[in-house]
Amino acid sequence: MDIRSFDPADASESSFMVMAAFHAAVAPHYRQAGIDAFAAYADAVSLTRRQRAGHRTWVAQDEGRIVGLVELRLPAHVAMLFVAPIAQRRGIGRRLLEHAAVFATSQEPRPDALTVHAPPNAVAFYERSGFVVSAPEREKDGVRFTPMRLTLRSRA
Repeated sequence: MDIRSFDPADASESSFMVMAAFHAAVAPHYRQAGIDAFAAYADAVSLTRRQRAGHRTWVAQDEGRIVGLVELRLPAHVAMLFVAPIAQRRGIGRRLLEHAAVFATSQEPRPDALTVHAPPNAVAFYERSGFVVSAPEREKDGVRFTPMRLTLRSRA
């Protein structure tokens, strides 16, 4: 499995993978308005547009297929992190998250934390990855999330 920078040619396959993972694990926790809002955010056109606007995205590829994606809204907010249902429990999400954290710490000025708005089903994953809840669960436009934060290590 390789992690590489997102290319606009990856948009359709990435969007399809993200939506499959979303429907399998996140959508059951959302009202229809949230499902619709996320679908608009994760479509191929929106994904590509955000790259042009400065977001950084990496994909995990295994045997020629995209099996994971992490999108970072600069300087250090995880906007999306998804792993294909068939590829979960193999450390792909953790590796993508680590990749984003390393990138964030290379930026100047260096952010002191990585943040995420974790969907209900992913809070435990982020806690196992070192994140802590920074505010109570919220809902915006039908999208439920818990703000979380990971303090980034200082340089040695």
